[in-house]
Amino acid sequence: MTGRIPGSAPSGSRQVSWTRSFVPMSTHVVIRRREFVAGRRIEIVTQTSKPPRVPTPMGSISVGERVWMKWTPGRELVATALVESFVELPMCTLREVQAATAGYGLHGHAPYWDDLRKRKGEPLNALVVYLTEGRWLARPYELVEWPSHNQDSWIVDPPGAAMYPVA
Repeated sequence: MTGRIPGSAPSGSRQVSWTRSFVPMSTHVVIRRREFVAGRRIEIVTQTSKPPRVPTPMGSISVGERVWMKWTPGRELVATALVESFVELPMCTLREVQAATAGYGLHGHAPYWDDLRKRKGEPLNALVVYLTEGRWLARPYELVEWPSHNQDSWIVDPPGAAMYPVA
């Protein structure tokens, strides 16, 4: 994928975006509902699926990759972080997923766990992603050419999606 993705410009440069075509890592966009983000820190995300499905990005995520967060509904990226580590939990219980979030705001965020219990039940295939260098963007970035019908909650290398600062 080529496109404009916000990133760090070289020292002394005024450039605010770079072309990803030469970067060997994947770009991840995690889509979240505001009410399920616990607090202001960008430090952990979970992704779950009912077996036999596995959660995206299980099997396609690496330490050091960039994760962008987007609200649903909407097309604006509002936060970013790097993958510090992750744990895959195949055929697990909701309690096991929640235990993997111990020490983070999400662990005690009852609305998230109640919704997950109602929507997905057990068993689950789960991925817990621990993030570092998380930050809210001073200015959101808009995803252009984003499929409006997309209902996924995690996208790896969004096809044709370029990202630009919102004016």
